[in-house]
Amino acid sequence: MKQRNLLWIALLFILAACGGKQPVPVSIHYESTPSPATEQLIRLHGKFQRMTVRIRMVCMRDGQPHYTLLNEEGYTLPDTVAQLRVAVEPLHSKSVRFTLQLDSLSPIVQETEASDVLHSILMETFPNRPLTTADTIPLLAYTHGILHTYVIDGKELQGGSYCDVRDAKLPPVVWRDTFDMPEYIWFDCLFASDNSR
Repeated sequence: MKQRNLLWIALLFILAACGGKQPVPVSIHYESTPSPATEQLIRLHGKFQRMTVRIRMVCMRDGQPHYTLLNEEGYTLPDTVAQLRVAVEPLHSKSVRFTLQLDSLSPIVQETEASDVLHSILMETFPNRPLTTADTIPLLAYTHGILHTYVIDGKELQGGSYCDVRDAKLPPVVWRDTFDMPEYIWFDCLFASDNSR
């Protein structure tokens, strides 16, 4: 009986050791670019070997997030650093084209509607806590910021504050309610171990 219990304990230990990978800490670094409002370079650091990453675009419209997975198959990361370059190009007043390039893969091009192309910029999404590969990791947003009304020379003018949003370190999914922002776009990434595809 005692031997049988020891076998069960050993079997459970082996199953736990061979099970899925534990979440890996992820750090995000934003590198400077010549035009950060229209192009951002993001480096993700962690022990990613053999993990798959998928990039997702989320458009907040009519109070609801609309999700688009940009690389269905995902990309298996070979190293401890992943680099993502994101550029935005206005097409006209209500639409933009995003170009995303993960490491040396072919670029992903995605066009979408945007409510305020004239005043929107790419902006960092600083996390409010340490992140791991078990989290959905916000990478970058495209937004006009918080709109404020200012009175200058007796005229009411609107202006946006980007820093108030970024420096709050809140996930983009809560910006709508927190900052009364009806429409904006953000990109996030999802990790999975390679054997879970």
